[in-house]
Amino acid sequence: MAKRLYLFNYLRLFNDNLIFKGKSDTVYLTFDDGPHPESTDFILNELNKNNMTGSFFFLGNQVEKFPDLTKKVRDLNFFIGSHSWHHLNGWSTNNKVYFENYDKCADALETNFFRPPYGKIGLFQLLHLIKKNKIVFWSILSRDYDTNLSAAEILGTLKKITKGGDIIVFHENDKSLVNLKNVLPEYLAFLKEMKWKTGKISDLV
Repeated sequence: MAKRLYLFNYLRLFNDNLIFKGKSDTVYLTFDDGPHPESTDFILNELNKNNMTGSFFFLGNQVEKFPDLTKKVRDLNFFIGSHSWHHLNGWSTNNKVYFENYDKCADALETNFFRPPYGKIGLFQLLHLIKKNKIVFWSILSRDYDTNLSAAEILGTLKKITKGGDIIVFHENDKSLVNLKNVLPEYLAFLKEMKWKTGKISDLV
């Protein structure tokens, strides 16, 4: 996976529809897999409390379950992009199925910003979608979903490696909920202490 992402990062030099990093004075907080009945409100409260912004990459099947949460995120002027309808792994999914899954979510959310689930997208899939869409990756994966990691370990790593311009991935799902609740408030306090601004992915266009 690392080699393939390296290739995509190289392709970014020739196509600005590939996004891996942001502006050097800003950190970009992103949240995948939502909306989620517990995580979404928690994240919104923490961001608003700290006067920070973020970007949400929603799954279509979750949007269908929780339309009110989707509307709330939109009404609060946070960015929403697509994470596909069913969180498909592009490396092991037929192209036709993958594109249908992509189209269904993109149409529901009315967005042309897409984060491939797992970061796993085939080269043909990428070259097809990138013609008319912004494909958003990341520079730091928080690993909040890893139940073998404590919140202290995750937070310590984030504080150590975060730099201006980084796109950070957190998650909105059952597996990440405990770590998210323990990590995010302290991490936002750290960003404030470091005097970094937070930005939306749409600011990069």
